[in-house]
Amino acid sequence: CRWPQIGRLVRLGDHQAHKEGVSALALVGDDLIASASHDSNVRLYRFSTAAVERSFSARSITISSIVSPSKDTLVLSCWDNSIMVYGVLSGTWRSNTPAHNDAVSCLVWARGLLASGSWDGTVKLWKCEAANDNFAVRLSDLVSQLEHGSPVTCLAIQLGEGGGSLAAGTREGEVLVWSGEGAAWALAHRLPSHTRQVNCLALSPSHDRIISGGSDFGLKVMDLRTGAVVFSKKVG
Repeated sequence: CRWPQIGRLVRLGDHQAHKEGVSALALVGDDLIASASHDSNVRLYRFSTAAVERSFSARSITISSIVSPSKDTLVLSCWDNSIMVYGVLSGTWRSNTPAHNDAVSCLVWARGLLASGSWDGTVKLWKCEAANDNFAVRLSDLVSQLEHGSPVTCLAIQLGEGGGSLAAGTREGEVLVWSGEGAAWALAHRLPSHTRQVNCLALSPSHDRIISGGSDFGLKVMDLRTGAVVFSKKVG
């Protein structure tokens, strides 16, 4: 199983809704998209009407990442070291947790597990599910902490019934891939992938390949069974 192919893209609309640069995007259900900015504001847009559905402020500094584990939930990471959970239908904050010792730079969520990466060099894994206070995240929900030795800049995750893979990119250009589930994770690969910061990652559904993009303008696909680079291209 490989990444799905995109054969056709259709431009649905444009929105100029933030005063500063957009820092995070997330799909919310089937008809909403959430955007966040360095101005700490969040906007919700509806595809069907191409209109701004709602706007609210996180009353924080830069929002670095958004994930939506359900159509009624937004989880936001911030540069003030916190993870915040917002209820879309109620329009209220469910939790605001001081999660790291430095800025939280990235989030991923899968099958009730939230992973947060930080400039403090750690990735933390949190229980985040509907049965657990409607996806609220609190310090008591921390299940594991993975040390990376360098600021973490991006994450990717694939989870199945028998465990999965978690990948983290660092400011030093490395990609670290962990295998496990729940609170038990072990480092499977440490890949020197880029000469500068890793900006984005994606794991294949079969967990055997990873694609990374870096500030060195490099795009790489690596085979995790052999550690070999199977595709490499400079895009800038």
